[in-house]
Amino acid sequence: MGARAARNFGLDLVRALAILMVLLAHGRALLPVHWERQWFAIGGFFGVELFFVLSGLLVGGILLRLYAEQPARGTRTWPLIRGFWIRRWFRTLPNYFLFLLLNISLFQWLFGPHAYDWRYFLLLQNLAWPSPPMMPEAWSLAVEEWFYLSLPLIFAAFLLLPLPRPRALLLAALVYIALFTLFRFGWVLEPGPRWGPDVRRVTAFRLDAIGYGVLIAYLLHFYPDRVARWRAAMAWAGLAVTAAALYLYIDGVILGPTEAIHRTWLFSITGAGLALLLPWFAGLRCPWPRVSAAVLFVSTTSYAMYLTHLAFAIPLARDYVAPHFAGWIGPYAVYLAATLIVSALVYRYFEHPVTELRERFASKRLC
Repeated sequence: MGARAARNFGLDLVRALAILMVLLAHGRALLPVHWERQWFAIGGFFGVELFFVLSGLLVGGILLRLYAEQPARGTRTWPLIRGFWIRRWFRTLPNYFLFLLLNISLFQWLFGPHAYDWRYFLLLQNLAWPSPPMMPEAWSLAVEEWFYLSLPLIFAAFLLLPLPRPRALLLAALVYIALFTLFRFGWVLEPGPRWGPDVRRVTAFRLDAIGYGVLIAYLLHFYPDRVARWRAAMAWAGLAVTAAALYLYIDGVILGPTEAIHRTWLFSITGAGLALLLPWFAGLRCPWPRVSAAVLFVSTTSYAMYLTHLAFAIPLARDYVAPHFAGWIGPYAVYLAATLIVSALVYRYFEHPVTELRERFASKRLC
């Protein structure tokens, strides 16, 4: 959605829930060991997957509107793609590079050294291999950026086919999901890939997750009335599929051992289940202004929170606060407070102003 687009409370709520689940999951590092902390990891997995399908819905919706409104086959698509990339990169890359530079400078001085890796500057750190440890949270950001880069090209290629435009776009979305699903399935046939570093956090094996959100965007764009009638049924189906994904996650990742199904179908089932929930969330309205304001704050600062909490707030609480407290409450409170405060400052004084600059460089048709 463009900078001036009307906010959707339900989708803001999805984004807020996703970042809160991630914060709680990663904050388990500050909790007592006897709390069975591995169970908190559930929120980290499902929170990131929610981000993926939501990105597919929102960004895929932008692309679908662009290509569906394109006047005729043969029209030059490069200006549309270029404008889309400019707007996406102004939205995402400045924050990413800000925290990447902080990770190799200030944060190393405050919290200890991390091995430098140049691939982070080209978002190649986990393209088809495990991510190096310099900035571990950036694996999902690389998945997002490669999605922004690849999907417009896939759509443009399929629109060259002698098919009605809606059918060509649907085929492109389905092929996109199938292609990266096959990459993951083919890799898992190799002996011994680890669930997390070798599969979950590798870009080439995860782009299909965002594709499920694109499918929902397709339905909302071309069949809005049908989706409105069926969104409750879709939500119930999504809950059932997500429950199956939760069972698989607990069975193979929390309790173990991880089998081939957990490195393949678990990701597909999770993406499909969460994506089916999105139309129901999109139809939510909130009658309470204070709740809406709180959700809006968390949603709009969620990107800064994602970059702040693991690289800065947790090490701050662990290295500078925890040694002076006997329990976990003090460090955990500092972790949450530091995440909220720093994220709000980053959003207000850096992220939002830089994002607004894109209006000077990209066509306003992309709003």
